[in-house]
Amino acid sequence: MIIELPKEHIILSDEKGEVKDGILYLHRNMFEEAMFELTYILHGHVCYYCQKPITGIEDKEKQDGVLWKSLDHLIPREFGGVSITNNLRPCCSVCNRKKGSMYPNEFEKFQHIVKSTKGRERKAEVKDFNEELSLIQTKRRFGELPSLPEEWLEQGNHKSVYVNFRLEDPIGTVYNRIARFYRKYKRIPYPIVVSANKFLLDGFNSILFMKIEGVRKIDVIKLENVIYDGIVDYTSQVLGK
Repeated sequence: MIIELPKEHIILSDEKGEVKDGILYLHRNMFEEAMFELTYILHGHVCYYCQKPITGIEDKEKQDGVLWKSLDHLIPREFGGVSITNNLRPCCSVCNRKKGSMYPNEFEKFQHIVKSTKGRERKAEVKDFNEELSLIQTKRRFGELPSLPEEWLEQGNHKSVYVNFRLEDPIGTVYNRIARFYRKYKRIPYPIVVSANKFLLDGFNSILFMKIEGVRKIDVIKLENVIYDGIVDYTSQVLGK
C-alpha cells in the first residue's frame, strides 16, 4: 500500500528520516515516531472529531518515553489498527477517550445518540448500541468480520522480512497479549508492517510469536513508498532460515 506523505521535501526531527519525491526514507529505527510527526504535518493541530485546536499539555500522551500530542487510530489498535498516516488523525484527549475502541462510523453513531436523545430514551438507545457493538467486536476478534481494509493487506511469509532485533530479547506484555489472544481466537491480532525493502517497521512481537509457535501466516502491510536506509547491525537476520 501507499501511505499518505507530504508532497514537499520534509526533514524529520532527530534525524529520523526525510520525505523526498514521494518516498519516506527512514534513517533510524523510529517508524512510529515518524508516523506521529508526519500526521501532524499532514493534518495540522485541530481535533479530527470536534474541530477544536489541540494545544495544552492535557492533549499530550506518552509514547516510548516521548510526549506527543494526542493522536487517534481510526481503526483501533485493538483490532490491528497500525500507526501509519492513513490510520492516524490529530485528536484531543477528550474525544480520544470517548471513542475508545470504536471505528469512526461507530463513534459518529454513538455521538448522534448522545446529542439527539435524553433521559430514558438515551439510556435505552445507548444500551442497544453497546450490545450491537459488543457483537460486532466479538466477530472482529474471531475474524468473522474484517478488521482492516483488504487493500492494505497482502498475505505474507515471514521468511523474507529483515528484523533488526535480538530474538533473545525478553518476552514482554505485548507478546503475552498476543499469546492469550491466539489461544482464544486462533489468529494473531496485529499485522506486521514492512518497508518496500522488506525491513520490519512494526510488529516485532507478532513475528516473534510466529517464529516460536510455528504459525505460518500473518497479515502483512507492505509500505511501497517507505524505505529503511538506516543502520543494519549484526543482529539483523532473515527469519525462518
